[in-house]
Amino acid sequence: MKDLSRKKRGISAAQASEKLKIKAVTLRKYSLIVENELNDKLKFRNEINKNRVYSMEDITRFKKSIILTKNGFVLSDALKIGFDSQIGNKSDQQRILCLEERISQLTDRISKLEEAENKRTQRWWKR
Repeated sequence: MKDLSRKKRGISAAQASEKLKIKAVTLRKYSLIVENELNDKLKFRNEINKNRVYSMEDITRFKKSIILTKNGFVLSDALKIGFDSQIGNKSDQQRILCLEERISQLTDRISKLEEAENKRTQRWWKR
């Protein structure tokens, strides 16, 4: 007899994709990104048969992430924000501060990349 005590409760990938109004293959892609970002390969896996199982909390987090992508966020960042417990469980004010910090980091990165590109193109024009 199977040990059902280790079975994760939730809904199947097909049911979850219906609730999210996306294709199952898209949900699978999103799930892989979340598992990689959180470094948790078993985040959505049922311990008995290794199928993906989603809780209602997972569905809500995916919905929030989908909204963020529609508002211009990169998919991986939107999923990270949606599923990162350091961001997801904070008050709105704390969440804003975390997002402002992330925006600042990305702005710095863009500036460095632009500077490197400018240096590269200046060398090319001096030839």
